[in-house]
Amino acid sequence: MNYKTKMKKTYFANKHSLYKHYLANGTSRQANDDYLGAIFHFTKAIEVNESGAEAFLKRGIVRAIQKDLFGAEKDYSKAIELNQNFTEAYFNRGLFWYRVESYKDALEDFLKVVEINPNYSGVHILIGDVYWKNKDYAHAVMYYTKAIEVDPSNMSAYYKRAHAKRVLMDYDGALEDFNRFITLTPNVGQIGLTKAIKRLFWEEIKKSKFQFSSLN
Repeated sequence: MNYKTKMKKTYFANKHSLYKHYLANGTSRQANDDYLGAIFHFTKAIEVNESGAEAFLKRGIVRAIQKDLFGAEKDYSKAIELNQNFTEAYFNRGLFWYRVESYKDALEDFLKVVEINPNYSGVHILIGDVYWKNKDYAHAVMYYTKAIEVDPSNMSAYYKRAHAKRVLMDYDGALEDFNRFITLTPNVGQIGLTKAIKRLFWEEIKKSKFQFSSLN
């Protein structure tokens, strides 16, 4: 048995190992910002195992970094076709839909993530953002609240919920959230807090819709 024959047989005998080898190489190249190399190795992984959902997801993520958004969407969709409970693929495809302002599709994918894994990091705040874009502020508040329940230190969720509550004229709730946001933000003194609150509620203060006795 010559060397080439042996290598060929080893190749087919260790298909799964070769698939993992290409995945690892692609991941390493992505970590070192070698995106073309990463795509090459993830593509090789797909050639070895066309049912490997992880390779399609990983290639999609790199394509998105390279701004090939529609190529990324195709890879995410293929990963989902191969694994219909692949939360990371739904999440990333939702991000694609959000970036191209297809909010209905983004919401569908993000809600699927929540259905599969209610504690998936970051998804609730994105659902809130979709509802904000659609001017459904009550649902935005609901999902920013869920984001806070999953991660009570989520500064962005408090900040965004404060704005949504302000639109809903829940000024006390908005102020409470904004104060919480400030307490989670390092190196912000009382003067900075007062200025930030004034900016947040500028329209209400100007029109005398709401008064803050603490503001001087």
